[in-house]
Amino acid sequence: MTHRYAIASVSWPDHLVFGEGDGEELQHTVVRLLRQRHETVATVEVDSRGLLAHWLGQADESGAVYAGGCVIRTVDVSPHEPREALRGHFRQWEAFFGRRLVTADSQPEFVAESAQAIRELSATDYGLAIGGFPPSDDARTSPGHVYVGLATPTGVRTSKFLFAGHPDVVGSRTVKLALNLLRLQLLEG
Repeated sequence: MTHRYAIASVSWPDHLVFGEGDGEELQHTVVRLLRQRHETVATVEVDSRGLLAHWLGQADESGAVYAGGCVIRTVDVSPHEPREALRGHFRQWEAFFGRRLVTADSQPEFVAESAQAIRELSATDYGLAIGGFPPSDDARTSPGHVYVGLATPTGVRTSKFLFAGHPDVVGSRTVKLALNLLRLQLLEG
C-alpha cells in the first residue's frame, strides 16, 4: 500500500470561530460534525497524556463517533538522542511501536504512519495522531515543533506546529491544534 504525505507548516490555525451557541468547545464541534457526517475517528497520542482521548470521550459519551485510541509515552532523553516510543496498549501495536526509534527528523513520517495505522486498526473514517513533544525546558533555545498526522479515506496529511508557550498550556494548545485540523478537514469534505 502506497501513501502520500504532505507536510504543511502552520504557526496558528485559521478559522478560529468554530462553535454553535454558548459553551460549545472545539471537541464538541468535532463530535457534532462527525455525527452529522456519520463518520468516526480514532487517535494516537505521544506525550499529551491522553488529553485528546479524554476530550473526545467526554464530548462523545455514547461512543458513536470516537472509537478510542492509543496513548504512548516517550522515554525522556536528550534532544539529540533518539526517543524510543513505548509499547502501545493494543497487541497489534507492539511490533510497530516496540522497536521503533523516533527522532525529530522522523516525526512527520511517524505521525503519518500512526494516523494511518490507527485508522486501519480501528476501522474508522479518520485517524488523528499527535507526535512527541520537543524538549522545552531551556528558555535560551528556539522552540521546537510538534507534528500532527491526519489519515482520511483519501490519504494522509501531516502538519507542523510551533511548540511554544507556558508549560501549563502547550499540551492543551497542541490538542486543540490537532482537533482543529480534523475540524477543518470535516468542513472541507
